[in-house]
Amino acid sequence: MVHVVSCRFLRLGCSEEEHPLFKREYARSNLGRGVKLLRCFPHCCPGHIERSYCGCSVHLLVTFSEDVSSTVLDELLVCTRFEPSHVAPLWSPSLVSLFRDAGAGGDEDKGRHEIERSLQIGESVTLSEEWLPEQPNEDAVWLRAKREMQQGHPKNAALYVINSHTPPKWFYNYDSGTSREHREMTHHFVVYVFQLHARKQQPGGYIKASVLARHASLAFSLVSSRRSTNHRNADLPASDIPGDNMGGDEQQHKDAEIPPLKNIGSAEFLEQGLHILILWKFFKFLKRGDIEFSTSRVGLYVRSYLIRAAGLRGTPPVSSTELENAVISLLNDVLGNSFYPPIRIPSATSVDTGVHLDQERGVSRVIVHLFLRVLSSTVIQWHLNSAFIAARDMTSKSVLNEHFVSLVSIVYDVFDSLVRELPYDAPFGDQYLTLPILVDDVLSVVYDRDSFNELRSEISALLEWKENSESLLNALSEIFQVYVAQAREATISLTSQVRNITQGPTNHGFRQRWMLLPESTQTLDLSSGRQSSGDYRVVDIAQFMYEFSCVDVSLGETDCCLSFRSVFPVLPNTTRAPTTLILDGQLRVFRVLPSGISSMIATAGGWCIGDYTGTVSSDGQSLDVSLFGFAEGYHPSSGNEVLVARLVNLTLKLEKGQSKTEQLKTNVSTMSLHAVVYGSAHKPPKGNHISVSEWSTTDRAVLWDKLQWTPMVEMQTTYVAV
Repeated sequence: MVHVVSCRFLRLGCSEEEHPLFKREYARSNLGRGVKLLRCFPHCCPGHIERSYCGCSVHLLVTFSEDVSSTVLDELLVCTRFEPSHVAPLWSPSLVSLFRDAGAGGDEDKGRHEIERSLQIGESVTLSEEWLPEQPNEDAVWLRAKREMQQGHPKNAALYVINSHTPPKWFYNYDSGTSREHREMTHHFVVYVFQLHARKQQPGGYIKASVLARHASLAFSLVSSRRSTNHRNADLPASDIPGDNMGGDEQQHKDAEIPPLKNIGSAEFLEQGLHILILWKFFKFLKRGDIEFSTSRVGLYVRSYLIRAAGLRGTPPVSSTELENAVISLLNDVLGNSFYPPIRIPSATSVDTGVHLDQERGVSRVIVHLFLRVLSSTVIQWHLNSAFIAARDMTSKSVLNEHFVSLVSIVYDVFDSLVRELPYDAPFGDQYLTLPILVDDVLSVVYDRDSFNELRSEISALLEWKENSESLLNALSEIFQVYVAQAREATISLTSQVRNITQGPTNHGFRQRWMLLPESTQTLDLSSGRQSSGDYRVVDIAQFMYEFSCVDVSLGETDCCLSFRSVFPVLPNTTRAPTTLILDGQLRVFRVLPSGISSMIATAGGWCIGDYTGTVSSDGQSLDVSLFGFAEGYHPSSGNEVLVARLVNLTLKLEKGQSKTEQLKTNVSTMSLHAVVYGSAHKPPKGNHISVSEWSTTDRAVLWDKLQWTPMVEMQTTYVAV
């Protein structure tokens, strides 16, 4: 068998002294079904063409260990394709099942849209003749190289030309996905030299071969043609932090355009961020059914906690401290008294058996306990509050970066302290529980249980940070985006409060604190007709309870303005505003959730939220609110662009009180909440590359109105007045 010594990309007639063969960034156009057309690849030669297919062919010089004849070269196959720098899931695990049920596309061409892994030298592969065209084809992943005449080349070398078609269109089958990690992935142009096992095709038109060599270009980034600054694809300039210049009714769902983290230079920061990310991703993956407990018993604990929390009317820091103590008591009751302490998981290298289910649930309970404890920590709240207030005066992006790095280190230390305080008497093995030990236990579960396959690929990419830190930096950049968006919300809230103090207090005709009765909550899966509380993710349940289990509701004197403020703040009241809904039947956008989280931040489940409509019923005894959420990307089976949408119709009904609106503002004792969740999917027209998050409210209203909504889940619960 012939051996390949080296491969080299080149372009005959071009000098790399004048310009590099490959650039660091390329504009791409979406052609649908996950297919991209790269512009100006590998560079503009002999000059730029103002068309999407600007570019040129590429040559490849393959050098062998010995002289090769035409007969030997006939047994070789040289093919190229584009590959991402590493494999990353198109969607967060929480959204994969939603898209599978979206009905936005079939299963045609399923294999073509799977993310391709790198082939290893010596690996045996099976290739199809139709996969390997010599001319560019948007339906093909591979592109076959054509061997040039051997005259004028060394006898131990062969020259190939790739994409000699005129014009040379470069297609890339790659789904951009929804996560920032996937959108900001770097890519390579990769060539493989295959040794054919037999020149004759196998039954079905397949060819068996082995990988002799693999050669990849330097990494490059892809940006949409709309974001590309010019045809030369120069480095994109950093964006300034946007100010508060969006009107409330025309607010978009765009993330704050903050550049990714740069010049960190601290392995300690990366490792701390890695640990927090692993624990957070595991927490987001857990469902209620993963944690065994008695529903009725837990319901009693939760109700006792809500009563205690609802009675706290002091001002921070007193009320926050008492609230934290109430949370500690609740979690100790629910996760301490209801279970045996978790068992330390042996290292995967020291045992041959799988992780037992009780051990998996033990680790799951610890993670749930930790994050619910973090949410109520006054120390965490104080540090976040200080960071967001300080961020108001930071105009330099480098200063923001440094401040964020410092904040991550502080939060890590608090996490570690809280882990050590968890009320489990038995040590984990021969060591007491610490944050690194907990991370190891989580990894043992993730890599041992098939149920965590989707999560495993995400975490695997993060764990490679020492060799390739790109995935980890992208994930940390997403958290940085959240940090900046929440800092922006804190700035707006403080400015609004100063203005309100200057103008005087706003009169409200009706104010009341409401507490959820946990035992009254019922959910029904409308597709199966059964209750399905075990299918809900713990993080979604926690977010719902945080936002809506105990709220202060204010109705304005005009009956057109409704405000919600959660008793459980992410930040102290000094830096958070209530959720304010204008009940005039028009599609509007709320700026902040009841806990104080900015609506510019996607939910833990990956949904963009903020759009709503609201009305007061004609009899004045109920309020109707419709909430809209969406997620964009590509269908995991068909590869078609798709928008998956959710509509939540809420009816709040005051059970006691008079029928007149003016008389609504009297004391009432109970309020029922009825909710129906609807699902829908929308396939954007071809050539429309503008994200729905960038549409105006008016345009989104048209979209929500024309979608066909299918009922999915129904929920009923009751609140009592405190």
